[in-house]
Amino acid sequence: NGKLYLSRIGQVRIFLHRPIEGTIERLTIKYDGGEWYATFLVERKEIRKPTLKSIPDDKIRGGDLGLLSFITLDNSESAEYPKFLRQSEQKINLLQRRLSTKENGSKRYRSIAFNLARMHLHVTRQREDWQNKLILSLLKNADVLVLEKLNIGNMLHNHSLARSISDVSWGKFSAKAVCKAAALGKWVLYIDPWGTTQFCCNCLTWVPKGLSERSHGCPNCNAKLPRDVNSAK
Repeated sequence: NGKLYLSRIGQVRIFLHRPIEGTIERLTIKYDGGEWYATFLVERKEIRKPTLKSIPDDKIRGGDLGLLSFITLDNSESAEYPKFLRQSEQKINLLQRRLSTKENGSKRYRSIAFNLARMHLHVTRQREDWQNKLILSLLKNADVLVLEKLNIGNMLHNHSLARSISDVSWGKFSAKAVCKAAALGKWVLYIDPWGTTQFCCNCLTWVPKGLSERSHGCPNCNAKLPRDVNSAK
């Protein structure tokens, strides 16, 4: 009837964004950005995955993660990240400057801090919604998705790229992909990214290239293709 019963509180009106499937094991109540959330942990029957050997090659996709294109697939398809944090950066910086001029704990300080938290929550929701839709579209067309196991902590030491790397949130994307694949009975595999941009995908010849070089040309087999597509293959 659109209500949730909580012990010691009673009936609370809720908006259920999707049906609950399985047996409820735990309920967590969370407050974030002026809103309350009820998160259900459920146990349900595990979907059996097909064996990797039984999956045809055309149902296997390799993906190269990057900043210019969020993901580039081995079939040359790609997805551009909308840069949600960059879009809201001016408003966030303005709120942060206003907050720094207010007395900590004052009514005006709490009001601006609340608006700042809401702005960050808005960016997070935009990012998560976009990633969820992308993962679903990838797994609709593939039974196996192969991604790079990136060491994001080390990459964040590059201060010129740290903000952009945090914005794209590869770590959360990878975790979401694993959970969604398990729910759909599909596979997400991770490989060591070392050398994927340097080896030729056709003949495995070592072709060194710097970060600024966006194309791959092999002197051995004469293969020519974009750098990210070569890495995905």
